[in-house]
Amino acid sequence: MHVKQSTDLIHSLPIKRERIFHQHVLWGLCFLIIPVLLVTIILYIQYEVSNLEPYFELNDIFYWAGVTIFLNIIVYMAAIFIGMLTGLSIAQGVLSYVFLLLPVGLIIIFSYNLQFFLYGFPDDYYINNGIEYYSPLVIMEKLSREQISSHVMWIYGIISIILYLLALFLYKKRKLEATSQALVFPVFKPI
Repeated sequence: MHVKQSTDLIHSLPIKRERIFHQHVLWGLCFLIIPVLLVTIILYIQYEVSNLEPYFELNDIFYWAGVTIFLNIIVYMAAIFIGMLTGLSIAQGVLSYVFLLLPVGLIIIFSYNLQFFLYGFPDDYYINNGIEYYSPLVIMEKLSREQISSHVMWIYGIISIILYLLALFLYKKRKLEATSQALVFPVFKPI
């Protein structure tokens, strides 16, 4: 979607846009999931052959694989959604990180500034407690110390599905001529 020649080639084929979108997303998911599964199989074989029980348990291998695949899917769906809004690869990368870190950044800014306007406002409480659940990138950073609860995974799973559906909707509405533009929809041009 970011290179004019490949966009023209793919969309000149007699294939519906939905099918192209689903195919590209599915292949991208395969390229994300298959390496993690291969590493999981290798770790399982090493666990069975070597005496690694004092270092980690078998459940740890499968927990790591599940969380890694899950967080990869979340970040991937966010990048796909942002990719439908932009026509430049660099802009997609930058905006994807901004999109993933925006909730945490806004909470920190509001909490820090509210202490100046509200006497006794506990800004440290809001900054230090539970803020890591508002961004998958922050969750990844905290994985070595904490485990992710199931309700957080459910919420992010629902968000991933919503991002997928929104990206599909935007892909159908996107004009092919908008390739190599920073923002492809005229509504976002002032931004």
